Amino acid sequence: MILLSPYFLILLLFIPSIIYFYIKNRKRATNTIPYSKVGMSNVLLNKKSFKAKDIPFALIMVAIFLSIIALSRPVIVDYKRDAVGEGIYISLVLDVSPSMLGEDMSPTRLEVAKNTLIKFINDRQFDKISLVTFAMKSSVISPSTFDYNDLISRIEKINIDYEGSTSIGVGIVTAVDMLRSVPDYKGDKIIILLTDGDNNAGEIEPSFASEIASLYGIKVYTIGLGKPGISYVWITIDDPVKGKNRVRMPFQLNEEVLISIAKKTGGKYFNASSSKTLSDVYSVISKLEKQNVSDDSAIEYFELYRPFLMAALILVFIALVLKTTKYLIVP
Repeated sequence: MILLSPYFLILLLFIPSIIYFYIKNRKRATNTIPYSKVGMSNVLLNKKSFKAKDIPFALIMVAIFLSIIALSRPVIVDYKRDAVGEGIYISLVLDVSPSMLGEDMSPTRLEVAKNTLIKFINDRQFDKISLVTFAMKSSVISPSTFDYNDLISRIEKINIDYEGSTSIGVGIVTAVDMLRSVPDYKGDKIIILLTDGDNNAGEIEPSFASEIASLYGIKVYTIGLGKPGISYVWITIDDPVKGKNRVRMPFQLNEEVLISIAKKTGGKYFNASSSKTLSDVYSVISKLEKQNVSDDSAIEYFELYRPFLMAALILVFIALVLKTTKYLIVP
């Protein structure tokens, strides 16, 4: 068993402090309780009685411990060697320039795009997927993988690149480089490019990037987010001096470039004003030719957080029952 989010274990450091203050307050309460009769004080100060009254607190502490373990995502890892299935190679290319902060899609264009990619990945079975982001420069977020859980986790952590430019050509070439070296594979290799802008930076023009993709037999499916042409969109900028500032800015979605990219590579262009429109992309991709895709280190995770969480909830329930019945403390 391993933990996928071990950083939550730092919360365990608070448990000794909670126990310390509990014991300290209990002793203080014991020393300050006025008793009218010596016999009554002996009953209340009986050590066994106090140990019994500590049971609900102890159960709560164990419940907190189990909850922290659940947050840490314990899993059993199954390493499947030489896994083979019918699929295709896909490189997802996502625009992370500041225009993706546009709030014409709720909550922002970037979040809609990320949620769409996650839904797309969840619908895959044996496609090997890589992930690239781009603004002025491109970044490889994940190489080709079957580990969809890790891929989704990386997508969730993607943020805006505030360099302020869009290099569509650079993004495409980076994805091509991820796909061109796939050995012994004759099926479809595709790029799905999501952007809301126009190529306004970078040393590689989209037309040249398209020619490179076509040379390697890679189809590029382009998705334009937002309305075609120039549109004024509200965005919230987190300024380090002024704080959060909401402004209305003009952005341009150049459909001609995206249509040209798709046409040159044998792909298809889609315009999407919401995540629902992207369902067309899924139906097209599902019809593509599939070939054997292999991986000598495919990983499957079996989540174990549910038993820990259920045990914690049961312990909390028992503690509440004991606190309000058998070990009820009347002031």
